[in-house]
Amino acid sequence: MLNSEDRDFWSEIKRIRAKPVGVSRNVDGVSDNAGISKLFRDKYQKLYSCVSYNEHDMRCIKDEISSKIASENCSEVYRFTVSDIRTAVCRLKPHKSDGAGGLSSDYVLNAGDDCYVHFALLFNAIVVHGNLPDNFLYSTIIPIPKGRNANSCDSSNYRGIALSSIFSKVFDNLVLLKSLMNFLLAIYNLVLSLGVLPICVVLY
Repeated sequence: MLNSEDRDFWSEIKRIRAKPVGVSRNVDGVSDNAGISKLFRDKYQKLYSCVSYNEHDMRCIKDEISSKIASENCSEVYRFTVSDIRTAVCRLKPHKSDGAGGLSSDYVLNAGDDCYVHFALLFNAIVVHGNLPDNFLYSTIIPIPKGRNANSCDSSNYRGIALSSIFSKVFDNLVLLKSLMNFLLAIYNLVLSLGVLPICVVLY
């Protein structure tokens, strides 16, 4: 374990020693599973929709972004290879679930290049056609107690964590990596055009 590259020693010790926090069977007077789920659903729906916005302004922002995307040749800039997929996958954290999909980041981290070929085909098709699968947009909110000594019967003592799709996380990493590469390359070309030789340029 000490010499393993894919497992951190102290992370394993922490995971072994960790004690699960007890989950109450009764929250705010509701005792059945469906009722508790509805309770938290209504709570987070109210929380995430409490900030008002102007629909016209939001539509204008959306149209402006769509226009800028359409004017750029994104399919050429964001063309993903198996090597890009491998780099993006390495940025995933291990032992993470995506909630509704039932997938774990370990599945992707331990997959080979044969699987990454299909990832590349999927993500390139997304960029070319400008459309995302609905599953990429879903997040599962899991309420967890704020502390071991918190009253688990009170819904205000829970905080929600969002579990996003594993595929969307890989895609986000790809876009960020490509954007960073393009930005650094633009800076490098700018420096060269000024006649200054950069001491060190790191392209990640």
